[in-house]
Amino acid sequence: MKKIIIILLLLSPLFVWSQTGCSDSNADNFYCNTAFDCVFSGLDENNVPIFNLPVGFVDDGSCYYNPGCSDPAYVEYDENVDFDNGSCQVLAVPGCIDLDACNYVADANVYITCTYAEMYYDCSGVCLSDTDGDGVCDELEVLGCTDPTALNYNEDANATEDDGSCIAVVEGCVDPTAFNYNEDANTDDDSCVPFIYGCIDESACNYNDSVNTDDGSCEYAEDYYDCNNVCLIDTDADGVCDELEVLGCTDLTAFNYNSLATDDDGLCIAVVEGCINSAALNYDSSANTDNGTCCYISGCTDPIAFNYNEIACYDDNSCIAVIEGCLNPSAYNYDTSANTDDGTCYFTPGCTDDGDDNDLDGDGLVAFNYNPAADFDDGSCVAIIEDCMDLTASNYDSSANTACSGCCYYNPGCTSSLYVEYYSQGFIADYDDGSCLDLVVNGCMESIACNYNSAANIDIDNVCIYAETYYDCDSNCLNDTDGDGTCDELEVSGCMTP
Repeated sequence: MKKIIIILLLLSPLFVWSQTGCSDSNADNFYCNTAFDCVFSGLDENNVPIFNLPVGFVDDGSCYYNPGCSDPAYVEYDENVDFDNGSCQVLAVPGCIDLDACNYVADANVYITCTYAEMYYDCSGVCLSDTDGDGVCDELEVLGCTDPTALNYNEDANATEDDGSCIAVVEGCVDPTAFNYNEDANTDDDSCVPFIYGCIDESACNYNDSVNTDDGSCEYAEDYYDCNNVCLIDTDADGVCDELEVLGCTDLTAFNYNSLATDDDGLCIAVVEGCINSAALNYDSSANTDNGTCCYISGCTDPIAFNYNEIACYDDNSCIAVIEGCLNPSAYNYDTSANTDDGTCYFTPGCTDDGDDNDLDGDGLVAFNYNPAADFDDGSCVAIIEDCMDLTASNYDSSANTACSGCCYYNPGCTSSLYVEYYSQGFIADYDDGSCLDLVVNGCMESIACNYNSAANIDIDNVCIYAETYYDCDSNCLNDTDGDGTCDELEVSGCMTP
């Protein structure tokens, strides 16, 4: 028994190496379905045995899932077959099994689509009924006009039998807007002529033989004239027809000029212009033509006179000269000799310098005594002098008339904390008078202090630092005879043995 096992163990690599086939358990030819060397590994949820492929198994791509007949020449053929299992048995005979079909096959066992003759035709495409033998089935005959030369022939209508409806072609102009429109024509022959409007009367001056329609534009010569506006009869050749001659004065400048006269009769009267109304102040008895100068109102006609009368047209020497001035008796500058107010009256003299629109001195400042109610400057303006007006202040200004805001000072001195004088003066200065001289050198001024500064001139913050008693500034004893770091004055005698 041991020898058999050893032999099998020696041969097992050969089996592993040569094991090939389908590895898909879903395939019909899964290797484990027929092989004896698959390893049982249990049951699935449906109690179906589960086998694992042998070690080293190689899938050779031979799996199939739909075995059957793969030859389309047989009845059993299935286009979904992926493995021919030899089930092809009966040769296929395709055909239609409907006796009425054109492709009927009596022994067909594979059914194909039946084909049938079109309605009214047999399977050979021949009409079942064609009484007139024209190749069109009686049921498919279409009545209509079949004459290609007829007006209403329509090849798309597919008429097969003429029904007498053809309409003969009548050529002519079919455009209703044309001059020669023919209402009986049904086919245009390109003969249409457009309307050409103008004068068609041969007796008219503007007769036009190229037009065909009268538009009422005919023009005729005036009576006694030809079409060129020339007199038919003009004995004196003055351009006026004999029938139209009129005697009279033809001088345009004459008093009795007659605009209708064509021949002068020698009776012209010269024009004498003037006022021809005897009621007017300037009536002229020699005038025969009124020139619009008649005057009926007398007065002063001088436009610059005080009493000028703009409606007077006859000067009566009554003009009074204009004297301008203030006419208001209540005004300071009332002028009794004036007769014309010149707008100079004033009632409240005073200072008018407002520093703006009426800046009399050009300084841009309102005068100290500016009176907004004044309507005349009387030269009394006083300039504003703004300064300290407090008698107790150091900078009191007796010439000032306007107090300044915050400009007074009472304790002049040094105001800069960078200088010694600021501190020595007691910090009371409210105005710098230039007395700041020595810059501050802040530091300890005590020579015995550890931080003594010989250059210091003020000790602002009491910054001096002193050594402890018995020590110097480096914390060394001033006296330490035994050198033990304890100052002699601080030594304590006694037993030091514990």
